[in-house]
Amino acid sequence: MIGEQQEALYWEGKAVDVHHDVLETVRSAATKWQAGIATFLGAYATVGFVVGPTTLETLPVTGALRDVILSSMCLAGLVAIVAVWSANQASTGVPKVITNRILTGAELATNTLNTAVRAQRYLTRAILFAGVAGLLVVASSMSVLAAGVLAPTPVPKAILVLPAGTYCGTMTTQDGRVFISLANGTLVPASGGTLTVVSSCGN
Repeated sequence: MIGEQQEALYWEGKAVDVHHDVLETVRSAATKWQAGIATFLGAYATVGFVVGPTTLETLPVTGALRDVILSSMCLAGLVAIVAVWSANQASTGVPKVITNRILTGAELATNTLNTAVRAQRYLTRAILFAGVAGLLVVASSMSVLAAGVLAPTPVPKAILVLPAGTYCGTMTTQDGRVFISLANGTLVPASGGTLTVVSSCGN
C-alpha cells in the first residue's frame, strides 16, 4: 500500500521532470504540427499545379465573386506558408552558440525556459495560421460548389438545316415538338431538318 507521502513524492518528481522537459515537449508538439501543415501545403500546391489556371478560368462563377474566390485561394497558400515557417521556428528555432565562456546552470535553465516560451508562441501562431488557411480553402471550395449548384442550366443551341434554309438558335420544346428559337423570337419547327448542337451561334 503506497502512503500519501510516497504518492506526493512521486508526483513531485513528475512535476520536476515536466519542468525540465518543457522545451522538448513544446518542440515535439511543434514537429507534429509542422508535418501536418506541410502535408496540407503540399496537397494545396499539388491541386494548384494539376488544376492549373486554365481550369480555374472555367469556374462556375464570374465577376467579383470569382475574383474573391481566387484571391482567397491564393491567400490560403500564403497563410499556410507562414504557418509552416512558424511551426519550424517552434520545433527547431535558431540556435545560439556561446564560445567565449561556459554557461552556468542558472543561465541554462533561464535560456531553456525562455526558448520554450518563445517556441510555444510560435506554435500557437502556426496553429492559428493553419486554421485560417484551412477555413479559406473550405470557404472557397464551398462557394464554388454552391455556385455550380445554383447556376442556371445553360440553354442548348443548335444549327437547324432545312430545305428552306439554315437557322441557328436555342433549342426549345412545345407540345412534344422541337423548335429553334431565333434571336428575333421566331420559332422554327425542327421537324424534317437536321439538328447539330453547337456552343454558340457566332453572333
